Amino acid sequence: MYRAAGKGCERYEKEHGCGRCSDTYGRSNNNDHTIVQRWNNRNSGIFIGRYRGDISHNRHYRLLPTLQAIRNINKEKITKMIHEVETQWMGKMQFNALVNGHTVVMDAPERVGGEDNGPIPKPFVLSALSGCTGMDVVALLRKEGRQLKDLDIKVAGEISKQPPIEYVGIHVVYDMKGAEEDAQAALNAVTRSQSEVCGISHMLKKIMPVTWQVIYNGSEVFDSRQRA
Repeated sequence: MYRAAGKGCERYEKEHGCGRCSDTYGRSNNNDHTIVQRWNNRNSGIFIGRYRGDISHNRHYRLLPTLQAIRNINKEKITKMIHEVETQWMGKMQFNALVNGHTVVMDAPERVGGEDNGPIPKPFVLSALSGCTGMDVVALLRKEGRQLKDLDIKVAGEISKQPPIEYVGIHVVYDMKGAEEDAQAALNAVTRSQSEVCGISHMLKKIMPVTWQVIYNGSEVFDSRQRA
């Protein structure tokens, strides 16, 4: 039930079967110093060392964190990874969203009470998908030392016929231009983005079909709808 503060204590106890100590704190006599383990009343640490009288006035102790204290520290260090946006009503149908320090304007057409100062909100889902997968493709090709001459991504979302109006399917077209020898690498980058990397595509696929098509230098090289 005793714990030693240093390797010397452990070795001495193993060899002599007693609580005497010869660790880095110096030698002690088993009659007046004992290697003890004590929890302080605040449950914030373990006193380990030789104890005589009031441990708070004894220089021969070490304060080690308890398991609960360690857990509390870990909870403070482990924080949730979150994205946050703040959206402010600007009057009529306009809302301005603050996204990573950038202002994004959303509005409605005049026929429904807006002033058409920005797009309606729903197509931002499609924009997020195109930006996410587009960045994937560029970054993956860059790692291989390749670079496209041009990349245009068109995303079409099929809208439901009954309210709530929602997307029920999405199709992505990658129109790419580059060196002929990079065609396969470009296709591989798109495939990897859609199957492994793009988090937005991964989320959307849980609630609707997401298909994609690759056009390279004017010629279609892949269409996932043909393999469904």
